[in-house]
Amino acid sequence: MELLRTDLREGDEGSQRLVGTVRYDDGSEEEYWFESSHDYPLTRSGSPWLAALLPLAATINESIRISLPVDSVFLANAKALVRLWKSWYPWTHIDSIDAESESMSGKHGKPTASFFSGGVDSFFTVLKHPEATHWLVWLGFDMPITHRPAYHRHCARLLHIASELDKTLITGATNLRQTRWRQAPWELLSFGPLLGTAALFYEEHFSHVLIPSSFSIQHLHPWGSHPLSDVLFSSSVMEVVHDGVEFTRLEKTAYLCQTDVALPYLHVCYRGQGYSGQDDTNCCACQKCYRTMTALELYGKLEKARLFDARQFTRDRLASVFASETEIPFLKELQTLACEKGRQDLACAIEESLARSRRSRCLIKIADKLGGLRFFWRFGEKMKKHALAGMIWR
Repeated sequence: MELLRTDLREGDEGSQRLVGTVRYDDGSEEEYWFESSHDYPLTRSGSPWLAALLPLAATINESIRISLPVDSVFLANAKALVRLWKSWYPWTHIDSIDAESESMSGKHGKPTASFFSGGVDSFFTVLKHPEATHWLVWLGFDMPITHRPAYHRHCARLLHIASELDKTLITGATNLRQTRWRQAPWELLSFGPLLGTAALFYEEHFSHVLIPSSFSIQHLHPWGSHPLSDVLFSSSVMEVVHDGVEFTRLEKTAYLCQTDVALPYLHVCYRGQGYSGQDDTNCCACQKCYRTMTALELYGKLEKARLFDARQFTRDRLASVFASETEIPFLKELQTLACEKGRQDLACAIEESLARSRRSRCLIKIADKLGGLRFFWRFGEKMKKHALAGMIWR
């Protein structure tokens, strides 16, 4: 695949839109675009474009050609990232990266920024790091670009807390997940590179950009955002930092509960109402909402987190939460806390959830194998539905 050209256009609502035309090896072309306010113009370097192309190229096994100069440090990092991905996911492959390198300078004397969604991880990072004076919030990451009204309501809330803490909120948007780029696995591979891409677009404005960690160090595994991969989106003039890996999600939640500053604004849901994609609400019916509500209940703070409907939190619904392999550590931490807090009702509910999930995961594995067989795929679908019946699994 090749970045053929870029041009600057007027974006929605007075923003600037940087558009890149990408040609794939089959000859088809698409436009990728990125928006930001005129106060924070996006770099014209080729570095963020290379970052953006990496996940899809690795997934569909195409080489990359970039028509713009790429920072020499990031070019070396990109090649290291390809090798790291190959060690994690043998199906990834990029034969070559063809780009002219350039040396850049000017890292010192610039402020620090952090990505900020209003969730547990990002609130923890910005409150732990008051030196992060700028918070980055982009549409088109978890929240679809078709949800602009919800995005504006979400940003209005975040702007309120940012103003309270004397921080600057910077908004942006991208259509990347509306293009062929979405073929790259989001959780396993591409969401970290999308954060890295956005960070590199701001490399002229910030010396450091913080990416809040997804998992604690004891539960690390190959994932889209990881302390080994995120730092490889650094350039000569900007350092990307994977922040908070030494803390568990529960420890982060406990920290937020000590101050109450974040609780009224806490927004963790990426499913949205009707499971139509992230909006400005917490659905209170998905795995992530229920895990967070459980932690807040155990710390006695659920009522203060006003974006959650505490009436929807019940012991029986907690027992029906499906735990995928990546969810198990979070639920076990909650179970330990429930025992410490004397909430045997919730500890037993979590035990039921883990037991039911264990049986369901076995059935799902069988269903997935059947799904790959020509005459049995319909039976596989029915088995998966049966395995998840009555469970909170989305």
